[in-house]
Amino acid sequence: MDGFRTSECQLLVDFLKANQELKSFSDEPIIHFFNQKYHNEEKSEQLFEKALERGLFHQNKNMRYVIPVPSMRTWLTEKLELY
Repeated sequence: MDGFRTSECQLLVDFLKANQELKSFSDEPIIHFFNQKYHNEEKSEQLFEKALERGLFHQNKNMRYVIPVPSMRTWLTEKLELY
């Protein structure tokens, strides 16, 4: 999570918590969730791209985004919830 701002970390945790029943996502709902906070499509897309580049999200063969390691989701939620 190096390079993420505290507010970005909290938004990522909020997204994971709000979607904990889902195993995979398309990009639109992720960006839409971020945009609810930022009210800025470009900034929301940048955060999505940053999370993708840093390995928080991984695009699978079905063109869906997943958390690449199942235990990573729990770890992220617990670790980032401290912010």
